[in-house]
Amino acid sequence: MKKLALFFFLLLSALMIGKNRYTVSTDTIWYDCDYKVTTKENAAIYKIRPYIIKDRYIHVYYNKFTHKNSLISYSLDLYDSKLEGKRTYYYDNGNVNYVVHYKNNVKEGPYIEYYDDAKIYQQGEFRQDKKEGAFIFKKKDGSVFGKEYWTNGVKTSKPTKVKPLTNKSIANR
Repeated sequence: MKKLALFFFLLLSALMIGKNRYTVSTDTIWYDCDYKVTTKENAAIYKIRPYIIKDRYIHVYYNKFTHKNSLISYSLDLYDSKLEGKRTYYYDNGNVNYVVHYKNNVKEGPYIEYYDDAKIYQQGEFRQDKKEGAFIFKKKDGSVFGKEYWTNGVKTSKPTKVKPLTNKSIANR
């Protein structure tokens, strides 16, 4: 009889713990246009529980009015505060606005920004959260209309040689 009572107690405890975890992770979180938490009435964007693939959480934010993707983000935690991987922002029409990559919660790697019709507007690279190298600006027809050169986050007047990122240098961080 004691074994049966212990079994039901453990089963009930497991169900309660599972229920609490499920409830917490499926709550809808409401955000304003700047991705700051707000009320449902004042929200423009919402997010439900993240998906988990391998060791990363995939957070999908939706436009409250169109229910289309607003942002897809990869992170190492449930709260989307430890950014790791690609982060893609979308226009209200569903096209990509810009894509930026993160490593250890800082911008690291290629950056591409698009016009609302999906043509490339700007592209460049970030290193340690700072612009690095050439940032190229394009017209909608694809022709280049401007270039900016950056060294360690500081705009320079001419190109500088930038050491390319390697898998070894990224892995050593």
